[in-house]
Amino acid sequence: MSFSVVRMEGYKLSRHPMTWALMALCIGLLSLLFYRLCVDYLQLMQQALSARNTNTSLFVGVIRPFCSWTLVIFSIIIPLFTTMAFSYEYRHKTFYLWATSSWNAKEIVVGKFLSLLFLFILILCFMAIMIASLNLETALEWKAISLALVGIGLMVSSLISFGLFISSIIPQPVLAVGLTFISNITWLLLEWLNPFPKQWENLAATFSLLNHLYYAFNGFLYSSDILFYLLFTTFWLLATQRIIANKMMHVAP
Repeated sequence: MSFSVVRMEGYKLSRHPMTWALMALCIGLLSLLFYRLCVDYLQLMQQALSARNTNTSLFVGVIRPFCSWTLVIFSIIIPLFTTMAFSYEYRHKTFYLWATSSWNAKEIVVGKFLSLLFLFILILCFMAIMIASLNLETALEWKAISLALVGIGLMVSSLISFGLFISSIIPQPVLAVGLTFISNITWLLLEWLNPFPKQWENLAATFSLLNHLYYAFNGFLYSSDILFYLLFTTFWLLATQRIIANKMMHVAP
């Protein structure tokens, strides 16, 4: 039954002008960023050849910073999509249709989550095509590239699940977008912000989303990092499901 919700949400997203505008903006920014990184890398290599210095690998000089900037762009774009999932439903009174439908809270939450995740996987496919274009001129480290893209996908799933939770508890779309954006930046930079007392400072590194991408961006992906992202995503999806189930009980006649 969740897949019928995925199809419905996918159809709604494809019909919404903001979806295409945001995707075009995101892909446009990624394309410009990729071009700029490639140009800078070529200039760096020319200088290295002239000075006979050690060359920087393409993965370190282009692909890794490209993936890092992608996280920043996604953290800005994701709140706009997750807010559409529930906050806009509350605002426009269309949540009543979900509450009176045959779908339960789990199917609705999972369906909305998968539809948004699929949307960002499409963007990741565009990224992979951009990176693959470099293979026309040089050999690429595809294992490291694949692990970096998988890491970004895990990060995206975590941010979407948390964004859905914020959207489920805040009926004001503008407030939901702002709070989700601030929270996303906090989750990413938690280790650097480190709000915990000194005796608990390791908690910041443990719960920092960005910290668990360190090895993925260096060609390794440990099972502990994958497990963290899966647990993080599952926790917020279950919390969102609980909120939606409670609201559906109060809305349904």
